[in-house]
Amino acid sequence: MEHQKEFIIGGVIVLLIGLAIVAPTALAYFLKAIGFAIHGVVEGSRAAAYQSADLGGHIVKGSWFALSQSVAMGGTCISALPWPVTVLGVVLIVVGITVLITAAK
Repeated sequence: MEHQKEFIIGGVIVLLIGLAIVAPTALAYFLKAIGFAIHGVVEGSRAAAYQSADLGGHIVKGSWFALSQSVAMGGTCISALPWPVTVLGVVLIVVGITVLITAAK
């Protein structure tokens, strides 16, 4: 295949851009699924169970648990993007993978 190297580089770049777009939304939904919400840790969730059993209710400033709470409550720049932007990210991921598969042949 002519220009195989260029196709591979282009495919990787498009794939990485797509992943960068989708990652914040995926993280926001993941945190919601395990029990981190806009109002704090959801009662009865996995996050609440971990906070109670493993952390003894004490959250250390700067810990991954505190960061997860902050992200879910909107205290950091990571949040779910509007759905059209997320769809664009998914399309870019599919295009990137398709280009890489085509270049590998």
